[in-house]
Amino acid sequence: MSRQMLLVSQDGSAPYRTIGQALADAADGALITISAGTYREALVIDRVVTLAAGAEPGSVRVDGGSASAVVIAAEAAQLDGLALEGGSEQIPVVEVRHGEASLQRCTVSGDAWAGILAWQRGTLVARSCRVTVAGGAGIVITSPGANVVEQTTVARTLSSAIVVAERGRLTVRDCRLDEPGGNGVCVNGSAHAVVETTEITASAQPALVAEQNGSAELRAVTVTASTGLDAYLTSRGEVVLTDCVFTGSGAESVLVGGGSAPALRGCSVTGAARTGVRITESAQPYLEGCEVTGSPVGIRVDGGSRPVLRTVRISAAGSEGLLVADGATVEGEQLSVSGGGTGVRVAGAAALVLRDTEVAAGSGPAVDVRDGATARLTGVRLGAAGAPGLAVTGAGAVTEACALRDCGVLVGADARAELKDTEVVASDGDGVRVAGGGDLTAVGCRVHGAHGHGVHIQAGGRADLAHCAVFDNTGDGIRTNTEEPVRVQDCEIRDNGGQALHQLRPHARLDAVNVTGADGTGTAPPEPGHRWSGTGTAEEGRPAARHAGTGPLADLDALVGLESVKQEVTALINLNKMARRREEMGLPMPPMSRHLVFAGPPGTGKTTVARLYGAVLAELGILTQGHMVEVSRADLVAQIIGGTAIKTTEVFNRALGGVLFIDEAYTLTNQSKGTGPDFGQEAVETLMKLMEDHRDEIVVIAAGYSEHMDQFLASNPGMASRFSRTVEFPNYTVEELVTIVRGLCAKHFYELTDDALEAVGRYFAHIPKGPTFGNGRVARQVFESMINRQASRLAVSPPDSDSELSRLTEADVEAVPAAPAGPDDTAPPAPH
Repeated sequence: MSRQMLLVSQDGSAPYRTIGQALADAADGALITISAGTYREALVIDRVVTLAAGAEPGSVRVDGGSASAVVIAAEAAQLDGLALEGGSEQIPVVEVRHGEASLQRCTVSGDAWAGILAWQRGTLVARSCRVTVAGGAGIVITSPGANVVEQTTVARTLSSAIVVAERGRLTVRDCRLDEPGGNGVCVNGSAHAVVETTEITASAQPALVAEQNGSAELRAVTVTASTGLDAYLTSRGEVVLTDCVFTGSGAESVLVGGGSAPALRGCSVTGAARTGVRITESAQPYLEGCEVTGSPVGIRVDGGSRPVLRTVRISAAGSEGLLVADGATVEGEQLSVSGGGTGVRVAGAAALVLRDTEVAAGSGPAVDVRDGATARLTGVRLGAAGAPGLAVTGAGAVTEACALRDCGVLVGADARAELKDTEVVASDGDGVRVAGGGDLTAVGCRVHGAHGHGVHIQAGGRADLAHCAVFDNTGDGIRTNTEEPVRVQDCEIRDNGGQALHQLRPHARLDAVNVTGADGTGTAPPEPGHRWSGTGTAEEGRPAARHAGTGPLADLDALVGLESVKQEVTALINLNKMARRREEMGLPMPPMSRHLVFAGPPGTGKTTVARLYGAVLAELGILTQGHMVEVSRADLVAQIIGGTAIKTTEVFNRALGGVLFIDEAYTLTNQSKGTGPDFGQEAVETLMKLMEDHRDEIVVIAAGYSEHMDQFLASNPGMASRFSRTVEFPNYTVEELVTIVRGLCAKHFYELTDDALEAVGRYFAHIPKGPTFGNGRVARQVFESMINRQASRLAVSPPDSDSELSRLTEADVEAVPAAPAGPDDTAPPAPH
């Protein structure tokens, strides 16, 4: 049976001038081909037909006026290449009431409340279409049929691009939803949507919404540049997001609330203006394999929510990577958290359980537990720059098999911390500090390599240590200044720079039982009010720190060697203290310049001392922040005229309130050697003016070789007056270099045998020490060389026991080189 073919043309060249006339004569299965033109008709299709444009798509325009352009109430109907317009505030452009409507290569537009509505028993299949509706939503689905929208663009709608409501079912695949005035995709009621490989851009309202009892499966959906939220998930139905990408939200990117429990797997959230993922209102989501980066707060959990996080990576967070508050509970496993502020903060009666996780913080603690919260950390690795790895204040924390590197533990007021089998290595200050009102229990822990005391119990603190090892710390092993109970049992305290067990307060309750020192023998408890004089006394050749307290001044004294530098800087600090006192008393401030020249060979701690100097001045209130900005010639000098002043001013402004440290400052002067413009001199002149304009707001420290710094000071008439004092940094002595190597070994869990220690001493005694000798850099090179030689030695002769892997012997120390170890005269100096 042949198919009925009907032709429509407005110019009379076909049997029918209107589409409606052809529909009236069409039998089921008819094909109606329409010539180009505008047909002002409101079509009702009640039989199985196909309407197709006779020319290119869009050449046939059907304008229904205030009525729908097309109403479909047939078992099946197909529209191909038509441009459909019409509708009003309560009427859609295309209405599918019954049967299946297939739209291919069609455009749908108008000032209607919806572009396409599929409801009642209608089913929509739209492919390669474009929907632009200025008065309402793009596509609305409430029918339970197998609705499908593929390779279709929905753009610039007044409200949502796609709405799936009531009992609607819809699959969206390979589509673009551009600039919706409402949501990109909204699923509510008891509807269900599947959205795959679809892009949503510049949504004015949350780009993805699942609410009420709606369910959704979202796969490889990309959302960019949302005005507010990227995703709003509050539905109690099943919601799963897989491999979705959210970028550049104007507020929070993903918000999960309303008691919902969505699953997010392999999703990425980047650059949200406020929070990457917010979990609130008793929500219980599951996140696995997700990444959240570049937001002020990575993930925030509050409102009694209980999420589970697995293999989630949070990076480049501005203030907090993971924030848990307001009675929420977070269970996390195999997380990676890093950022410029605090890694993880738990507060407000919240609870955190972390396992096998790594947290690296910037300016704040790696994990900060406070305000009635609790945290349990198992197998967690913590790192922080200038802040505690674990800080507990008014809260409780338990660690088990954790590692803190380059950071310590702070147990603050009204806090309790229980450390089990935990290692604290190379903290900038004290390894473990217990403040007044804090309570510490430590079992089977190792605290070593701290730049302050190993364990410091301050006034009002309590502590109970058992089976712990405290060694190779710069200050005291255990220092107690409290009248509260302190118990030390079955512990090893050895090789610390100060006293092994130092009790400051007389008649305090200290119970030390079976404590061994450097020679492994047992010791009796110290008498109250006296320093412990058992086997853990200061190591021969390593003087105890002069400053018994903590903070940057104590850290300065804890540095290896540099006695003349410490005296000079301490004198400067005292001078600033007295100037501050005079100012407080209303007396005139003495004329003084805080700007300094640090002169000396590389590797002698100039950068470290500069940082501590700024921190001390901040503690005294002389500087507002005390931070340090380290720069070199390349950071100050541009290669175009006028650019250097701008570049130098920007760097200077960043350092206001702190220290501007100019490494190899002499390279700023006389670099052109008469062959062209000297942009470095422009930087110097700009600095001179800025230093005068902001003389009370900043400290500028110029560093470099002694002879070169003399030339630097002579290069500008005002230089010497602004840098009124030069601090000379001498080479390290042999004993100090050996101490540095020993510290590196302890930090990396290596032990030096006696013959290795003697060999290292011989090496430093005989190595040539020219003007460019690298000092601390050479000590690091010696340590690295020993590791390499040990590895080669053990590869040839495998060890009998695992302990050999951590033991360095005389065979691992290389012979003294014939030439100086520092850089040659043409090489750039080593960093300080």
